[in-house]
Amino acid sequence: MIAQIGYSLYGIFPQYTTNTDGLHMFLPQAMGMATFGLLLGIYEVIKNHNNIFAQSVTYKQIFSGFFFAMAALGYLVSAQPAMLGLATGFVLSQVSIVGATVSGIIVMKTHKTGKEWFVISIGLVAIVAAAAVTAFI
Repeated sequence: MIAQIGYSLYGIFPQYTTNTDGLHMFLPQAMGMATFGLLLGIYEVIKNHNNIFAQSVTYKQIFSGFFFAMAALGYLVSAQPAMLGLATGFVLSQVSIVGATVSGIIVMKTHKTGKEWFVISIGLVAIVAAAAVTAFI
């Protein structure tokens, strides 16, 4: 429920800002996400005795996080009414899934069979095609 409210505000808030732009909204959002992620990590250490800060997989996930950060920045900038608008900005930000998926597989050194790569490729091409069609509507 909290995530749904937060995500809804993330999409709605840029529409009603008049004295700032998406670039200036990015830092507070990034600080909030980093703080909450840190709190969740500390909770995991205390409650479940699982020190995720000592695991290399935690730091490898940062690469995929960069793709999300670029998508979030692009979304916050383009979602304002004077720019591309909410619908187009959201769709274009979803294209970051392509980079995050491929980088996640490569960085995490996840072995994929030919069939798995085929299915992943179809999904990624569908995302790019849908974004292209939506952007030109």
